This record gives sequence, structure tokens and C-alpha cells, in this order.
Amino acid sequence: MEEQFINYQEILINFLHSGIYFLVGILVLFLGRKVYQMITPYNIDEEISVKDNVAAGITEAGFYLALGIIIHASVGGESYFGKYDYGFLRTFAKDAILSVLYFVLGLISLSVGRKILQLILPFSLDKEIVEDKNKAVALVEASFYLTLAIIIHASFS
Repeated sequence: MEEQFINYQEILINFLHSGIYFLVGILVLFLGRKVYQMITPYNIDEEISVKDNVAAGITEAGFYLALGIIIHASVGGESYFGKYDYGFLRTFAKDAILSVLYFVLGLISLSVGRKILQLILPFSLDKEIVEDKNKAVALVEASFYLTLAIIIHASFS
């Protein structure tokens, strides 16, 4: 009967790696929210919490889901970890830098995508969402973010 050995060092490194990416993911979502607030000309917090604007909530939810897809692509892509023996910190730093670059490119793409969507639609996104609280238009914007994120995810693969 063969004995199985547990590699505690590898388990510890994997937990550390996961914990760091979890914290970075939370930070990235926070930064993504700040960018979302910058690209929308209305006050998203007021629209959702004070005015109970479901349409504004739908668009923000679509943006967050898109960010999650992009974060998955940036973290879940090809890793230097285990491929090259640069040492744990150097390998992790290379992976982290690539992940941040992918995320920034994805965030820029979502921001530019919103501007393009606004240009190609025959109506004002902001008017429909803020004044009319149009949930159908909110779903169009949210699905646009998700579609962009899926395309971005595919391009990172």
C-alpha cells in the first residue's frame, strides 16, 4: 500500500495565492465602481438608494457582472506559476502585473463601450434611465456590458 504525502507548503502557498487574489478582487471591484460613477453623468447612489430607480440598479449590476467576467479572465488566464521557476514572489508578481493590465484594459473597454453605445442608440441612455426609469433600456445597457466582457474574456484566453 502506497503512502500519500500531503504537501503542506503547496497548500499554504495556494491559500495565500487565493487570499491575495480575493483581496485584489475586492479592491478591483471598488475601483471599478469608482470608474462606473465617473462614466455615468448621473449620481448612481442617489438614483438607486434615494429615488429607488430599478433601471439604474440594473445597469450597475450589469457593469459589476461584466467586471466579474473580466476579473475571471485576468486571474484565470495563463499563469507563470508552476511553469517557470522564478521563485514564488517573482512569479506571483508577474501574474499580478498581467492580471492588473488585463483588468485595466477591460475597464477601459467597458468605459469606451458605454460611450459607443450612447452614440449608436437613437435615444439618450441617461434620459431613459434617469428620467423615465426605463428598465428595458437598462437591460440593453447591462447586456451590452456583459457582451463586451465575454468578448474581452475570449480575447484573454
